[in-house]
Amino acid sequence: MDDRSKHMRIGILGTGAMATALGAAWVRAGHDVRVGGRDTEAASRTALLTGASGHGSLAAAAAHGEVVFIAVPAGAAPQLAKERPTCSPVGR
Repeated sequence: MDDRSKHMRIGILGTGAMATALGAAWVRAGHDVRVGGRDTEAASRTALLTGASGHGSLAAAAAHGEVVFIAVPAGAAPQLAKERPTCSPVGR
């Protein structure tokens, strides 16, 4: 098994402490992480802190990930659900 086959593309929706901590850990583990946020400047800062391969909108991070991690406060979840970032199908 190729070492790269153990690594995933992970999209993180959110830019706070949870996104930063887990994003950094996943990058250290060799995963390809992209951070998305409503505020793309905050997403840029979080990507810089974590070593993520990229940043941008919530939709861009969702589209990037084989796995999408939602790291927003519980109160923000209903709005995120209304925005419905598009995730592409598995196996693309």
